[in-house]
Amino acid sequence: LHTGFYEYLFHESETHAGQTRLESILEEAKTHLKENPGFSLNITGHSLGGALSTICGFFAAARDDVVALAAQNRVVIVSIASPFCGNWKFRYAFEELERSQRLQHLRIANLEDLVTLMPFAVPKATILSPAITMFRGAGNLYKHVGIRLQFKNPPPVPEPKRKSKGWMMRMGKDKDKDKESEEKDAAATPAPTQTHSHSIFYPKEQNCEDDQEFAEEINDALAAGKSVIQAIFSICKNDFATIEKHHSCIEYETRLRSCQAELSKLTLDDVYADPNVVGRLMERTVKRKALLGGGWSRTRKAFSVLGKTNKTNGDEHKMDEMAESDNVEEQLTLSEAAAMSS
Repeated sequence: LHTGFYEYLFHESETHAGQTRLESILEEAKTHLKENPGFSLNITGHSLGGALSTICGFFAAARDDVVALAAQNRVVIVSIASPFCGNWKFRYAFEELERSQRLQHLRIANLEDLVTLMPFAVPKATILSPAITMFRGAGNLYKHVGIRLQFKNPPPVPEPKRKSKGWMMRMGKDKDKDKESEEKDAAATPAPTQTHSHSIFYPKEQNCEDDQEFAEEINDALAAGKSVIQAIFSICKNDFATIEKHHSCIEYETRLRSCQAELSKLTLDDVYADPNVVGRLMERTVKRKALLGGGWSRTRKAFSVLGKTNKTNGDEHKMDEMAESDNVEEQLTLSEAAAMSS
């Protein structure tokens, strides 16, 4: 676990002598659950609070006395803009609680939010140097846990082109009529709506025992590195407003509402029950191994796999464009949609 987050929760409580902060929180939660039978235990937080809620929910789900009092004998975490909490050992322990259906976690993140890619200023950082992943392997990285619901800004909408009226129409009263005509056209034309895209992802089979899995690990590191570089570029331009915006609760709520129609169709139960999303997570026979290392040979194979995957995705994208041109309405698959607990 991240030392700073761990020490904060396991520091002695200021209000309950002889207890840690985590113990005092869980004891208070137990009191409320006893007073309200059948209530759920949902733990949430933003930014630093997201990381603390993830760790707090993990330890709550590991305690029988807490889980027994919660509805469905389960703890639910909804973290927003959370940084990394721990490494692969923490992830595997987290997965065990998910597999036993004692814990569910929805981790909401904006693609451009730098905080969700931190902490990166450590010797084992990969998002700043994907080469570390290639040579030292995925076991040396901080890991996110749970179902990731990621929002992405829509591409900028180009302004509509104005029709040319010719130079003869630009003179005297004709010019005024031309202006009035343009204003009427603009009023009659609905403003283009910008819809944020969203995706759902679960880190499947992260032991990287085959080239495809290792390639996905590198691809994630490269994508994260790109976001970090963009954020650093904003810092160099003193554009802290952009960084703050991507991390703000207001921006998260705006994107969430933009995707509300699709999100309301699914629950966390739906997503955790779908092997297309979580892979073999819920299989009782799944056994985890320590993450393997990297090396040039595996790295070259990984990029070869990525090249084939990109070509396949390009072909699928062309087919999607053809379907859209024929006005074929398609429902988003679970891999493209997001999930929210009801």
